Amino acid sequence: VIANPSFTVNTSSWSSGGTGVSFTRDTGLFDSSPAAAKLTSTQKRTLCYATTTITGLFQAGLTYIVSFRVHSTSDGAYASFGTTKTPLESYGSWEDGSVFWTPTSNTTNAAFTISGTEWNFGIQNVYFDTLSLSVSAATLADRRGFRRAKDLRVNSPLDTSGVIGRQLAD
Repeated sequence: VIANPSFTVNTSSWSSGGTGVSFTRDTGLFDSSPAAAKLTSTQKRTLCYATTTITGLFQAGLTYIVSFRVHSTSDGAYASFGTTKTPLESYGSWEDGSVFWTPTSNTTNAAFTISGTEWNFGIQNVYFDTLSLSVSAATLADRRGFRRAKDLRVNSPLDTSGVIGRQLAD
């Protein structure tokens, strides 16, 4: 369970750290009312972060997804969930963000973190909002153990009729 996913109340379930870092609830810029979280760093090329613990049982072999909306003033921000870290691609507008994690053993609780480590400028802000947790459902083919594969030699020319291209798409 993600506590306070739209920062309706405060940021008390989160902790933050780093040099020149502030972490606040912002009611001026948000994706869903009434607020968003705002991570600010005034130092360049230093680690800053905001983290929370997502509670529950995470089963080995299942893929869990934390989805959220993100708005950043520059590149160099990351989202981490469990042991997976992914760059955030959002500059100047609200974008969808997500990070996937598949635990290798049953685990209770997992950390979700927004961080900045490669900011090359002065003050940088990352806003995030509308957090949700979901489990990736297997497709029918996955459940039956079916895997589709087609070998295509790199040096083989594709025919002009498009038959091979259609076979690859199937």
